[in-house]
Amino acid sequence: MRRGDNEKLLRRAKLEKIEHLMLPATAVQLQTLIGLAMSRRVDVIPRFFLNDIVQKLYSDKRKEKMELLKGLTLGRDDTPNLSPLPNKEVLIVWGDKDQIFPLEMATELKELLGPKTRLEVIKNTSHVPQSENPIQFNNIVESFLCDSS
Repeated sequence: MRRGDNEKLLRRAKLEKIEHLMLPATAVQLQTLIGLAMSRRVDVIPRFFLNDIVQKLYSDKRKEKMELLKGLTLGRDDTPNLSPLPNKEVLIVWGDKDQIFPLEMATELKELLGPKTRLEVIKNTSHVPQSENPIQFNNIVESFLCDSS
């Protein structure tokens, strides 16, 4: 991720601070995150349930999580900071509707990692293709593992 990618993500989320997206403190902020992460409609999830999730996942050790988020170097520079893996077989599985990390980032990542990198795109999924289409995701991973051995 580059700084520009981070800024585009915040614009897509209609937020000003990355912590409002990645460490939601309210049901509305969590709904924004889920809306970007899933390709299906999620506005039918009751607020009390979202508030429970915020309480269970994001409230405990919030200060420490905030420090970790602030300490990440992802999205701070204008050039990606990534070492190529020319001799390693790498599998990248991506959702074609990913709004957190758009598909263009996947193709760039594939090129940066090297010639043995395989990019598999799952149609009609977003940031969590393993949840949105688990059968296809598992088939892709199984195929990669069998081909690699």
